[in-house]
This record gives sequence, structure tokens and C-alpha cells, in this order.
Amino acid sequence: SYQQPNKARISYIQASFGAAVALVWYALRTRQQWYLALVFLGSSKWAYIILGNALIAFFIWVFRFLTRRLLGGLRLVESEGLADFFRWNITDTCLALTMFRSELDVQCGVVFLMLILGKCLHWVVEARESHVRMTQDAILPRQNEPFRGWPMLQSSHLGLLVMLQVLVFLDILAVVYCVQDIVNNGMSVQLLFGFEAAILLVTAM
Repeated sequence: SYQQPNKARISYIQASFGAAVALVWYALRTRQQWYLALVFLGSSKWAYIILGNALIAFFIWVFRFLTRRLLGGLRLVESEGLADFFRWNITDTCLALTMFRSELDVQCGVVFLMLILGKCLHWVVEARESHVRMTQDAILPRQNEPFRGWPMLQSSHLGLLVMLQVLVFLDILAVVYCVQDIVNNGMSVQLLFGFEAAILLVTAM
């Protein structure tokens, strides 16, 4: 029997990036100058929505790229657990942000998305570490000559180790940035972000 070929589907990430590129092209085409185009992008509500959506899509792409390259993708259990983690923990962070609602701006939104990305990556690493610890040996002896019997670190463990070190490094940068901002500008929403980053750093160490 004849089967119709599968039609190529545009993913959410591709559609979001395409909409952002189309918006920038429209701004440049209609305003004719870079400055006027930037004014339009900075004042239009639709521009905020489209570019903000593209930023969310970018962070989703970063998450998928890191988990695919370093962890070999997510297991089904990890995907389901991540959905539950996202539902409850991100809601708590959003509620905490309401205490600083007078300080919410674009920069705060970007930092908030980075915090969400960091939380999701930390949770995935913790779940994968628990799975690997229970199901695999960290070090195996080599079977090929001339290094037969020498200890060998598995590739899955190596990717997990690299991911963990990257997260620790980013957590340290986040804590330092928040502390410097608080010292220079006083108490602000950075206190919340710094506290969250410090918690992630402790859990990753």
C-alpha cells in the first residue's frame, strides 16, 4: 500500500527564531535606519513578546544541546520527572519574585530564564548521577592491548563529569555577579537570584 511521505514539521524553536528574524527584518525594512529600528523593537509590545519568546526558545535549545551532547539525551523517567520538577519548583520561584515586582524588567526576566535553565540542568544531572551510581561501574579495566587492565572511565561518566564541572563554574559566576551587584547597588532582586545560585552551587559540589 502507498504511504504518504512524512511532511517536514517546523519545531517550536525554529518557528520562534524565524519569527524573531522576520521581526528584525520588518523593523529594518520599515524604519530604514538602525536607530529607528532599535527604538521600534524597544517600544513595541509585539516586539517584546516575539523576542522574549525567541529567548525562551534559545534557552530550550541550549538545554537540549547540553543534555544531548554531554548526557546522550534524557531518559523517559528523567523527562517525566523534569516536568514535575518544573511545575512545582519554578512556581515557587515565580511566587518569590512577586516580592520584588517593582524591580521586574527585561534584565530581571533574562536572569530568571537563566536561573530556570540552571535549575533544570542541575536536576537532570542529579537524576542521571543517581541512575549511573545504581546501574553502572564508574571505572572499568581496559580490555585491549597494550593497556590491558588499566582503569578506564566510561564515556557516559565523563560527559556527566564535564556537565557537573560546567554547572559549578557557572554557579560560581552567578554568585559572584549577584554579590557584586548587591554591594554596588544595594539590596535588590539579585538577592533572590544569588540565594538560588548559592543553593545550586552547594548541591553541585
